[in-house]
Formats: sequence, structure tokens, C-alpha cells
Amino acid sequence: MSGHHGIWAKNSAVYEDVLQIPLIIHLPGQTQGIEHPEYASNLDLLPTTMRQAFGEALECDGRDCTDQASAPQDIISEKDNQVAIIHNNRKLVLTRFKGTMYRELYDLSKDPDEFENVYSKPEYQADIEEMTALLDKDPDRMPRVFYDGSGYPYWMVPPQPGIPLRPKEEV
Repeated sequence: MSGHHGIWAKNSAVYEDVLQIPLIIHLPGQTQGIEHPEYASNLDLLPTTMRQAFGEALECDGRDCTDQASAPQDIISEKDNQVAIIHNNRKLVLTRFKGTMYRELYDLSKDPDEFENVYSKPEYQADIEEMTALLDKDPDRMPRVFYDGSGYPYWMVPPQPGIPLRPKEEV
């Protein structure tokens, strides 16, 4: 963040300063740079390097970054207690902190530095509804992001019938 918004380091932020980190790939024999302005993800590294190294697409999460036609239209960033979606140059951010849900909406075309939260402005309500519907396409997203402690978190497999639990180690 380098001091933007008064924050140093990532500090649980989903501002553009955190999300727009350059990805630089130098291909063998490449003599000239090519710039792709769309977002890339760390999930894109494997399919990109596999395509370039072996000439074959690899079916996995992510995409070949050298294929601009496969650039995502929407960007979703999620982590524990925070999800952000960028759609049509607007960013919706939902953050739960100490039991309170905070909602932010930024119009990146008018406010690229994300200083004015326009969530409560009536002219943006249709955008909020559209982006919320996009987030809800994955019915497991909100329970995964905003895990409340009930049941098992997404990363833990519940005990399976017939499989004994590992005994606790003696300390």
C-alpha cells in the first residue's frame, strides 16, 4: 500500500493498490514486451507457463494470461471475512469485522483511488443488486467467506463414518 489510505503493507485491504500487482513473464526468445492490462491471478501462473512450455492448455483453475480473449469480465477476491467483486468498473466490498458487516462500493471510473464510498447513493443500487447476484451464483461463497464457527469450515473435512479419528497426542 505504501501509505495509500494511510495503510502500509496489504493490511487486509482489497484496494486496487493490493489487487493490481504487475505480473511479469519473460518467454524464451522474447525480444519485445507485450502489455496486457487485464487482471491476472496467481492461479493463472500454472496454465500460462504450461501453455508456453509445452504448447498445451492445462485444464485447471486459472487461464493462460497470454490469451487476451480469455480475460475475465468480473474479478472476485475473497478471503476470511471479506469479499470484493469488480464488475463494469465498479467495486463492491463486503467486510465483516468484530461482528459488524461493512459495505463499500467504489465507482472506479470516477474515483480510481477509492476514496468515496458510494454504497448508499440511490443511483448505484442497481449495480449493487447486479454484483450481489454475481456473488450469489456460487451458493457456498458467503458461508465460506463469512464462516460463523458453526459446522465445519470449508478447509476441514468432517469426520467420516467408519474412519477412526486420530487420537490426541500426549503432551
